[in-house]
Amino acid sequence: FAEVWGQGIADSIGLAQVTTTTTAKDGSTTYTFDPASGPMCLRGDPFKMSIRDAKSDNLLIFLQGGGACWSDFCLAILKAPEGIPTLDVLDPAKPDNPWKDWNVAYLPYCDGSMFAGDNDLDDDADGKMDRFHRGLRNVTAALDQAVARFPAPKRIVLAGSSGGAFGTIPSVMLVRKLWPTVPILIVQDSGTGVAREGDPAFLAKLVKEFGVEAFFPESC
Repeated sequence: FAEVWGQGIADSIGLAQVTTTTTAKDGSTTYTFDPASGPMCLRGDPFKMSIRDAKSDNLLIFLQGGGACWSDFCLAILKAPEGIPTLDVLDPAKPDNPWKDWNVAYLPYCDGSMFAGDNDLDDDADGKMDRFHRGLRNVTAALDQAVARFPAPKRIVLAGSSGGAFGTIPSVMLVRKLWPTVPILIVQDSGTGVAREGDPAFLAKLVKEFGVEAFFPESC
């Protein structure tokens, strides 16, 4: 992790600026970020994240699932909603939810690069950027707010589904940077492989388009 931190993945910590803070219908607090400070959804809309303070000693960080986007395929969520959906492990009223009483930091998925991207692209070649893979800066901005609200939890669960499950892999490096000594449990739901049989160049293409080279240790 120290090697990857040295390659710059944590350089955006503390840089994102919150423009508005609102209370959602579910009682959670939603933070909206200034796109000019880094966080941004795929087509330029503001990134948002939400926090539910349950007065717990433990913290659940959840990364929303969703589709990805690259040059010849795009099935991505384009806007970040307010509030926290009451589904499964995010439902505080679900009796068999092991984390129903935990504090929650909810990260919507709207960057199309599985919470890892750090690259802007001009898809229509008109000289203006129109695809913004800002996953790294979105996660960093959200974790900035989470650590400010919950600086010393006893335990952290970092969980995600589908695209969010992939996002837990790079995100844990930032979680560990911000909470250096807190035990972290990672839960990946449906983070299945994205490689294409017979097309080994596909993953290299995604790495280049998303701009995620900084997540790979140079010694690897």
